[in-house]
Parts: sequence; structure tokens; C-alpha cells
Amino acid sequence: MGASMASLLRLCTTALFLLVGLEWLVEVSAGFTNDASLTVGTPPRALWYEVIGADTFGGTAAHVVHGAGTYDGGTIGCGTFNVQGGPAGDSLGSINQNGFVVKADGAGKKVWFYKSVVLGYYGSLLSCVEGPAADGYAIYAVGITWTGDANMYDRFMVKIDGATGNEIWKVNFPEPTVAGRTGKNGALEFIDIDTAGNVYVSGFVNGADQMNIGEFKSGGKPEACHAFAGKMPASAMMRSTPPAESDFEWTTYEWSIPDVISGSSIRALSDGGAVMLTRILEVPAVFRLSGTGAVVWRTNLPDSTQGAAIAVSKDESYYAVAGLVFLSNGGIDASFSRINNDVKVGEECWGVQTVVDSLGEGIIAACGMGVESCPDPPSSWSADLAAACNGFDTTWRNYNLRVSPADGSLIWSRVDAYRDAEGGTENGATEYVAITSDGGSVSFNDNDSGIGLLRLAPLDGSTPTTSAPTTMATTTMATTTTTTTTTAPTAAPTTTAAPTTTAAPTTTNTTMPVLDPNAQLCQAYPTACEAKDDDGEICYLAFTNFSQANEENDWSNPSETCKQFDRPKCIKALLATEFTFPVIAEYAEFPGTAKELITNATDKAGMMSILKMCDGADLICVAYPATCEVKDSMGTLCVSQLMNYGSSLEQSREDPSCEGLEKGGVTKECLPLLVESKLDFKTVDGSPMLSKDDADGMLSVINACATGTPPPETGDEGDEELTPIDASVTLAGMTKDQFDADKFATAMANTLEVNIDDIKDVKPEEVASSSKRRSLTAIDLKVSFKVAVKDTMEATEASEKLTEAVENGSLGTELEEAGITGFSSIKAPMVAVDQAPAEATPTPAPTPTTTKAPTTATTKAPTTTKAPATTKAPVTTKAPAVKATTAAVKTSGAQQSVGGLVAVSFAAAITAAMH
Repeated sequence: MGASMASLLRLCTTALFLLVGLEWLVEVSAGFTNDASLTVGTPPRALWYEVIGADTFGGTAAHVVHGAGTYDGGTIGCGTFNVQGGPAGDSLGSINQNGFVVKADGAGKKVWFYKSVVLGYYGSLLSCVEGPAADGYAIYAVGITWTGDANMYDRFMVKIDGATGNEIWKVNFPEPTVAGRTGKNGALEFIDIDTAGNVYVSGFVNGADQMNIGEFKSGGKPEACHAFAGKMPASAMMRSTPPAESDFEWTTYEWSIPDVISGSSIRALSDGGAVMLTRILEVPAVFRLSGTGAVVWRTNLPDSTQGAAIAVSKDESYYAVAGLVFLSNGGIDASFSRINNDVKVGEECWGVQTVVDSLGEGIIAACGMGVESCPDPPSSWSADLAAACNGFDTTWRNYNLRVSPADGSLIWSRVDAYRDAEGGTENGATEYVAITSDGGSVSFNDNDSGIGLLRLAPLDGSTPTTSAPTTMATTTMATTTTTTTTTAPTAAPTTTAAPTTTAAPTTTNTTMPVLDPNAQLCQAYPTACEAKDDDGEICYLAFTNFSQANEENDWSNPSETCKQFDRPKCIKALLATEFTFPVIAEYAEFPGTAKELITNATDKAGMMSILKMCDGADLICVAYPATCEVKDSMGTLCVSQLMNYGSSLEQSREDPSCEGLEKGGVTKECLPLLVESKLDFKTVDGSPMLSKDDADGMLSVINACATGTPPPETGDEGDEELTPIDASVTLAGMTKDQFDADKFATAMANTLEVNIDDIKDVKPEEVASSSKRRSLTAIDLKVSFKVAVKDTMEATEASEKLTEAVENGSLGTELEEAGITGFSSIKAPMVAVDQAPAEATPTPAPTPTTTKAPTTATTKAPTTTKAPATTKAPVTTKAPAVKATTAAVKTSGAQQSVGGLVAVSFAAAITAAMH
């Protein structure tokens, strides 16, 4: 609820003009429900103010964002509530928040509470309406939900039994391809219904991967997406099975106007079309859609910072938009007094309706008024801020008002705050307003403790046709009871009869119990909270917090990273659980609830890998579990010792030998075990630790040492005949005097991953740059060189590496690091592959004496680790980068195999265990 002002705009069918801007400096006193000092005109009296679910939703309680009246004199409200304790969320926004629809009777008492729960991810029901009598007064609600299989947020629609709160059907609409583009996230932000029962929805599609996800409107604005509108016929809504995308009578995904971002509100029109409030970049706009969904006209609203809702007059001659504009210097209208730029009292309007009663036509707006911040010390406050803070004391109030559509004059306004049972006043801003059957209204308020409902008498000040209690009380959500039967209204409307299909069943149980927020995880998945450290910290929660803190860590030094989780007792306890935490029966009965806290086997394996490393497990064992089985009678891990030996060879540049193996810690008992394994080790997804050629090269040496025979002659690859072939690149905007051939050779050797001696005959040549304008001339530097290759395979690899390095910019980085600058870009990479000799037939490697690898361990390392439970585990971990500053020295084939074992295995270990 930022510092903002109410902005009400009226749209004629051909023009836009400002109705009224409402800002004023207030002086109020605390401790009462209605701020009489802010009352304007003669507003309707309050019949009751109820808060549903006070202190039972958990965390930030519930945020109601929309609502409607029902045929029986009751109300429905919808929004999002804090679940807490579900599995970990994702990178897009808030976690563990899910959608709800609540039904209240004519006195504001809860009848039922529907929850659209997808634990661990964000979800919200952003708009809801009551269906026609022909559909049993079912409730239709739309919003956003997570689709795990597709790994994205989708447009969501649900149909609910109006009497019981039971779910009839629900459907996710997948992302469409629009103008050749397919995004990752979508949502439905608003739903409206016409007299025939046809439904009109608006929202967005093709959102960016990392876009913000929220309640929108007062919860923020969707970004990086494309507006959507659609009309779903009544026949599809009334079915017992959910509609599909193909059932839409018309859809409008995007217009010729660029940057139309989202459809925040839509209203049905009598010709089968609609009027929709949207946004073009940061400017609110209204689109008139025809009966086929085509754009008839549009009007921008440049005087409003954000549009929130749109309403249509009874005769459809004008539309009204509610929203907000940010405070600026000076006043808006002298009749409402002036306001300075440091005033902290603001208004924001999120809902709007039109009415016709004894006062004539009117526009009713649902708003909030409050002070966002009163910073310490008070001595720093300006006079305006002091007046605001001393009155409001940072408490937001419900602000309802009526203005004339003729001239924008304010007819009446009232400011109310909820007083709890202890006499305290809490924050509560009005999010939406619905007109009731008696000509009054019910406003839906975002209260600290729950869903606030303020019922006003008829908006023209007349006597209400039905009685209602005048007390202000709190209805607490039951924590274990099942869905109840709808309370019968005192008098059903005479125009429609209640359907026979809405009777509540004798027993229902679709409502998940609402638990204390601090204990919900432990009550839903109790075994996850059994293990505690000596300080009383729950091990599982401590571990997930540690994982989240290290999600960007490359884990190249596990021992150092694990010092942050210095909880040996927790490590042992969590390893024993294998992260198997089942849900209790009470939660398991609720649709959509995971039977286990962590359901993905790869997720479990990934977290187990982290714990194993923090428990001192060998890194290679974690990545390649079968290596743990290859050990001698003293428990020596043979493969790890072989890697240590390979690391020493990388430094010494010696050829492998039996004596060197033994000195390197590879025991004689390990040798036949390594031969038996064939060095055939894989990650859990089947990725090999070594290529067959590398493994065979190593095995020939190890087998000779194991059997006491002389190691085979491997030969020196440096003696292989290499053929220099032509290659070149062009450095745009560079001249010869800026060039250094030796530095270029170093950079190119690193890029192509060859020895520096393999880059020869570097020759720069200044060439004229091409230009469409012949009067412009420029100089580029074409650098020709030769690269030595063995055959066409190596030549092709060199060509691919050079092209990729130019495209991804890595060659430019190499050149700059080598000391070559002055070029604006690199282009025209070329390697003459046809100059290389044909690929030779490889000589088969010696056959190992034994063949069968040992049985792998039962615990496997994962290939990927998604976010576990309540926080995110490392998901962006990368293998440590290794890049030579100078070209590598030529080594023998067997020596290269051992060196490759070190680099490949270590990188794969990190990637497999942590990525």
C-alpha cells in the first residue's frame, strides 16, 4: 500500500475525461471504528464488519482481492492465503501461498472455504463470480497456479459448488504460441459474466521465465507478458467436465499495438463483446472488443499511474476506471485542499462499480487510505507528516466513496477501520466492492488478521430491505471441521428459485485443516521435524536454509562450504531419513497435496549428495557411486587414489609407471580391482566418467602393473604427423600497429585447445570494410594463420570451436586477456577443413584381462538438484572453470588419459552432485 492517491476516470464511448482526483491532508484521532473527520456528505451506515479467519491463516494471513454477491444474500470473496510449510518454491516469487474462495452468509459468517493448494508454489484466485441459476449458482473463479509437469505458471479456472464449496472441476490453460513466441507463464486476472451465463476472462500469456508472480493490482503489476482476453460460452461452463482452450467462443491474445502487457479487468457488454482495462508499457489503457474479440477502439489513460478495475454504466454509455496515481507537487483540486510532496497519507482504489438508485447514477469506488511509514525519530517529521502519523499511526483504513458520473463531484465518503476483540485497530484496505441485492454494498478488505467484510446499507441512504446484525465480531476459521452446509437465507429472491442441485451432501471433507503457521510443516510432515540439533533447531529447516544460501556456490571446495553447516548431529540424522517424509492422513485427503514432502527421487539424491560431502564422503564417490565399491582390504578408495596419481602427473608431466602408481597411493591390491572395474563408472543418469579410449589407455598400463608385465609402449603424440591447414578471422576496426602475432597465437591456442606450437604463420592484413554508403571507408584486420591438425576430425573440431568462440564472445575475451585490444568485433571465422588428411583408422586398444564391474552402491548421486522443501537448494552450481594461460605441453596418450581422468571426473562430480 504505497503512498498514492485515488484516481477515478470516466470513459465515454468516444472520449476520456478526468472525473475527480482525491487527495487531502488529514488530521485524525485514533481509537474508533469510523473516522468522522474524514466523512464527506451523508454516507450509508455500516451494518456490520466481519473478519473471517482471524489469526488462523498463518503468516501474512489472507489477502482478499475480489468478490461478489450471491443469490441468497451472501457473498463470496477470493484471493490468496499463506499456507506455510510446503515444499520449496521457485525463482519466480512468493512461495507457499495458494488461492482461496470463501462463502459468507448474509451476516458475514463463514459458510465454507475452498483452497486451491499446490504446496510449495505460488497460487491465487484473483477473481470470482456466481454462475446462473441454470448452473445451480455454481461459483466460477480464475487465477494462476503452478503446473509442475510443464515447470511454469498457467492460467487457471475452477468451478465450485455454491452450496458446499466442493470442487466440481478445474483446468489449467497451457501457454499458446502467439506471433511465433511462446512464453513460460500466464494467468487469468479477472472474470465477468453476462445475463446468459457466458463468461469473459482477461489476463496475460507468454510471461518471461523470471517475471514477478503475485496477486497483482495491489500486489504488483505483471511484467514482460502479453495481454489476453476470451469469452467462454455458458454451455462450456455448465458442463460437469472442464472446458478446453478450444471451447472459447473468441480469444484475443495480442494486438497490432506493441507492448500490450496484461488484461487486469474486463466487463461484458450486451453485444457479446467486452471492454477491457489493460496497460501499454506503464500507461493504463481501455480496449473496446467486439462480439468476435476484435479491437473496436482503444483509449490511453496517461493521467493514471495504474488502472485496477473497470465498470460499465447500466446503459453502457460510459465506463469508469479506478486506480491510483503517485503523489506529486501541488494540489489536484483546490476544493479538496492542497497537498505537499512529503505527505505520507495516500489513497489507492482497486475496485469500482456503477449504480442507479434514488440519488441517480453513481460510481462506487473501493479504496484504501493510510500512512506507509513514520520513521524515527519523530523530530525529523515535517508538520504534514507529523499530522498524518499522529493521526493514522501507520494504520491503513478502508475507504469507500461515491462520485457523480456527470461532473466528478464527491457525493459521499467514509473511512473505517476494524477493531478486534481486544479493542485494537488493525490495517485494512478495501480491495474490491460488490453491490448487494438491496442496493447496498459489501467491500472486501485486506485485513492483517484475515478477510475483512464491511457491509453498508443501501448506497442512497435509504433503509435496507433486510435486517442484519450491527455488531462487529470475528469469525475464526475452524481448524478441523469439514465443509458445512450453506445457511438458508432469510428470504430468497422472488425472481429466481434456488436450484435443487445445490443441497449439501451429508458428509464432505475437501477442506485442508488450517494449522498454526509456525507448526504447519511439522504437523503436515511430522517426520521432517523429528531430528533436532542440540540447540533445538529443526535439522531439516536448518539444512534447507543452508542450501538456499549456497545456491550460487560452485562447490569447488566442499570442505569450506560445509563449514557453514557445522551440525554433525543433523547430518547423521538427515542421512538416516533419506529425506522420506510422508504427509499425515488429514492432509493426504486433500486433493493436490503431495504424499511426501519431497517426491522427486533426483531431488532426494541431490540433497543426500550434499550431506554426504559435508559428512566427509569422497567427492568422486558422490558423483560416481560405483567407485566407492572399488577399494582394497584396508578400505583404500582405489579410484580416488588413481585420481590423486593423475593429478601428480599433470604437474610433473611424467609418463605413468608401475612405480609411480604405487608411490601415488594406488596399492598393488587396487590394481586388479581397477582392471576388473574396466574404469566403467557412470553418474546416475548414465554419463560415463571416461571415454572408452581414455579408459582403455589407462587399463593397458594398470593391467601390465597388475600382472607384472612391462607396460605397453604408448608412443608420444608429439611425434604424430600433423598437417598445418589455413584458418583466419577478421578483427573489425583494427589496424596492424595494434596487433601482436605472438599474443594472437596464445589466445588462439587457448580457444582451439591446442599447443601454442600448433598455431603458425600468423599474418595480419588490413582490408577495407564493406559499407552500404560508399563515401564511408573503414579498415578491418584479417588475420590468417595455420593450425596443425591430425586429420579431418580434428580440423572439423577446430572449425566448430572457432565459430562458437566468435559467436559467444569467448575469442574476444581471450584476445583481450592476451593483450590484444582495439577491435570492435570479430567476424568471418574460417578453417579450411578440406586441407586436412582423411581420418585414420584407429588402432584398437589392448583388451583388459577382466571384464565385470562390481555392483554399484544403492545410494546414487543425482544429475540435478531442484529446490528441496521450504527453500531452494543449489540449482546454478557450476563445475570449476579450468583454462590454461599458456598452451599445454604435449604428453603421451596414457599420460593424457590420466590427466583427463582428473579434470573430467572432478568436473562431472561437481556437476552431477550439485547442479
